[in-house]
Amino acid sequence: MRKLLLLIFIFSMPVNAKVSFNGSGKSLDQFFALASEVMKKTIVADPSIDGSLKIYGSSHASSFDELFYSLLSAYELSYQETPTLIKITKSDAVTLHDADSLKSYVANIVSDVFITGSVRHGTEDNQTYHYAFVQQSTDKVFDPDALGIKITGFNHCLVQFEFAGFRSLVTCRPFSEVDKSVITGRDSEERFSGNESPSEVMSSIAGEDV
Repeated sequence: MRKLLLLIFIFSMPVNAKVSFNGSGKSLDQFFALASEVMKKTIVADPSIDGSLKIYGSSHASSFDELFYSLLSAYELSYQETPTLIKITKSDAVTLHDADSLKSYVANIVSDVFITGSVRHGTEDNQTYHYAFVQQSTDKVFDPDALGIKITGFNHCLVQFEFAGFRSLVTCRPFSEVDKSVITGRDSEERFSGNESPSEVMSSIAGEDV
């Protein structure tokens, strides 16, 4: 208790003042408690944050402010600050709400993505594929790596996208625009008025083939 009071006394100085203390062996909890006294702010730390300080030569820091934010960076901690409060979390912490939002975002995008090309490598027993994707609604190239999506290829026209527990199958485009002129033929439209009987139509086509 005496050591803690002594440390509080040492830190009872302006935030921009030079600091000099031995932080080795102190816990992050102790450091945050002292930082709250020095910075005159409430500090709310993620309960999962734990560990001991490793600070050497603290007297070289220009201010406690500099020391505090440098420590957060070194321990990969994120913070949100207001005039009266500092909230500290792990940099890689993602809330359940955030995770659900990300999965929903990815699911919405990949629902409109198709394979437009693939290149096969390897042997029959050990094949790998490289794919090209496009977002059909915009006709723009889609890059799964940009979102951190894992790709598992099954064949040239089937892959699985995986992201944070979300999985979706992606295929080649199953539909394409129909060229009606190829199916009906412009000459056919000119030759037949629609009033001919089936036998007359077949006779006309057979006569041309001869």
